[in-house]
Amino acid sequence: MKNYNITVILPVINETSSLIETIKLIDENNFKNKIVKILIVMSEKKTSQNSKKICINLSKKFNKIDFIYQKKPFLGGAMQDAFNAITTSHCIMMSSDLETNPNSLKEMIKASYDNKESIITASRWISKGAFVNYGSFKVFLNFIFQKIFSTLYNTKLNDLTFGFRIFPTEVVKKINWEMLDHSFLFETIIKPLKIGINVIQVPSNWINRKEGVSNNNILNYFKYLYIGIKIYLINKNKIFKK
Repeated sequence: MKNYNITVILPVINETSSLIETIKLIDENNFKNKIVKILIVMSEKKTSQNSKKICINLSKKFNKIDFIYQKKPFLGGAMQDAFNAITTSHCIMMSSDLETNPNSLKEMIKASYDNKESIITASRWISKGAFVNYGSFKVFLNFIFQKIFSTLYNTKLNDLTFGFRIFPTEVVKKINWEMLDHSFLFETIIKPLKIGINVIQVPSNWINRKEGVSNNNILNYFKYLYIGIKIYLINKNKIFKK
């Protein structure tokens, strides 16, 4: 891989000040200036007018920042549309509400730069106290879920559901993605694992968003179980796009 450059994907629904802070911290943690584009993904119906205005103004002010309107619904659909639009060698999946800590980017990009064919994923289970205002019961359930599926997939990875990752773009473009909701975040690691892509973990932390409302639904958690079991059972050749 001769050229190494990155697009950061930021889905936006109702984030304003946290979006601006996220972009500021992305710039501060841009290891070797490898992030060359920030692609904001908005929903014509669901993204607030205030957020839309900020995104459009940012795209006018900075050449590095661009935006698209998603065609597929929900978070997973937004990310899939973004994957199709990527032209750089790598892409970063993260949030615009600071729940994915931009200060972890420097270490993640360095790991990716040194291991260009691998996926780099952030883990909240490497360092103690990495869940801030997550809720003790949710932390317990998360721990159990990670243990079950890391055993099922025979991997040492301990955070399969955190949507903070760097992908080689060729990987995300050759996989047939299915899930449209938040379970897509889980899908983006188990499908690469199934087809033998190397994955490297780096520590990070999660802090509850300070603005806006999460669009995740408790019923979506059943879809995590569905896709986790389905991908385990199917032939790996079915994971690729036809």
